[in-house]
Amino acid sequence: MKWFGPVGWPLPMCEMDFRVGGAERALYRFKANTPFPGQTFTNEGVFLDIIAERRIVIGSAMAMGDNRFSASLVTIEFVPDGAGTKLTCTHHGSFFEGAD
Repeated sequence: MKWFGPVGWPLPMCEMDFRVGGAERALYRFKANTPFPGQTFTNEGVFLDIIAERRIVIGSAMAMGDNRFSASLVTIEFVPDGAGTKLTCTHHGSFFEGAD
């Protein structure tokens, strides 16, 4: 759950089924001292490709309340680099008109 948001943020739902076709879901609730107190924020995705130690691809969409405002395709690649690993993250995003 540490990966999904700031410490202390309400996170009523967080699920991950890490396999091709599996879902990733998180639901946040904005705190009282934010611009959107009480509003929900959701992220829902599906794992499209997983190759162990090489690549993860996930497609996802985000919404605030019932208003979907973006969709994305994220590719994370891992390449051996000496004693470590080089990680490349490519994020393609679409942001919908009127979503702000």
